Amino acid sequence: MLDYKSVTVGGAIFANGVTPATSKYCGPNTNSSSTYAQVEWAELTWGYKYTIALRCKDAAKVGFNWSKQIFPGTYKVSVYGTSNYANFPIWGTQVVVPKIQVN
Repeated sequence: MLDYKSVTVGGAIFANGVTPATSKYCGPNTNSSSTYAQVEWAELTWGYKYTIALRCKDAAKVGFNWSKQIFPGTYKVSVYGTSNYANFPIWGTQVVVPKIQVN
């Protein structure tokens, strides 16, 4: 029998303590498949990598909230903006948690 474990992680992105906003060009009917931000969980021992894309089609529902099921391990967590669809720095990765243990 093979039995693997997973854990749900989640949270919200803040910029300088404030929730960023999406632009009027990001919504369910405007650039809906575009991504305005991403959260990346990179496992430091085994190399697992999980990327959570925040898409314009979901902006009104989720804003900058996210969740994902991942394997237990030790991770580095980064966030980055991917477009001008949010008032969030684009194309620069910010490591927000250099090391976190998930059990």
